[in-house]
Amino acid sequence: MKGTGQTVGRVGEVTDIAYAVVMLASPRADIINGTNFHVDAGISPAIN
Repeated sequence: MKGTGQTVGRVGEVTDIAYAVVMLASPRADIINGTNFHVDAGISPAIN
């Protein structure tokens, strides 16, 4: 979507957040700690 300021070209949806939550709650994410996830389609200019 042109003009949204997002790098993926579309507006985020509730399911995008849900997919991130499900992934982080899964056993496959047991090695992930101490990180920030920005589920914002690339609109955040910060690098953490």
